[in-house]
Amino acid sequence: MRQLDGYFRHDVLKLLDKTEDCVGIELGVAAGEFSKRMVDSGRFSQVFGVDVYADNHDIGQYKDALRHVGLMRPYKLLRMTFDQAYDLFDDGTFDFIYIDGFAHSGQEGGDTIYKWARKVRVGGVIAGDDYHSDWPLVQNAVNRFAEDAGFELCVTTETEPDVKYSDYPSWAVVKSHEFAADAPSEMVAEGKAAAAAVARKRATEQRIAGRIRAIVGEERFNRLREWNRARRAGRKSG
Repeated sequence: MRQLDGYFRHDVLKLLDKTEDCVGIELGVAAGEFSKRMVDSGRFSQVFGVDVYADNHDIGQYKDALRHVGLMRPYKLLRMTFDQAYDLFDDGTFDFIYIDGFAHSGQEGGDTIYKWARKVRVGGVIAGDDYHSDWPLVQNAVNRFAEDAGFELCVTTETEPDVKYSDYPSWAVVKSHEFAADAPSEMVAEGKAAAAAVARKRATEQRIAGRIRAIVGEERFNRLREWNRARRAGRKSG
């Protein structure tokens, strides 16, 4: 593994062998910060984003991301799942892909990484977020992918705690040769189990939230929710 000393996550764009007319995609856009960095870099003639905007990500965040990146810029934000977007693009379409989806499941047990690697041309860059011991399934999936493919794994050293969703190191590989394989079945199964556990937890939280809302009313519930978000953000930054 090679450390990219002094690199923040947006600096993985420097691994590209082209400085203009690139086509890129981000899987898992959220507030749109990394997509904006891609567009602002001037390297891309077209950038796509894919995010379903469900659960704690909603239509409000979808619209915020569109505004943040810029409605009139060369950017298309597709509101769908990664699997639904997959067959829209031919293999080898992209110069760059950034995967920032489901860290708790290790990017679906590596399935997202292995599948979407086919969509990147030889010489392009496959990268992603959350390469950290807080997300061991991501580290396992990335390590296995780089080993199976025979790509050199690079990891950034710098983070941006004050920028939302930018507080973990990123990983990247240059696709130095063709590679097409499925993620190991046991790794995918582990990722699915982790995703199911999170889904059960969220369902329980939603039921509890619904009961609280019914008791205290919508306005007070929203104030409590914003207070709790601010409390969590303050605890994290501290």
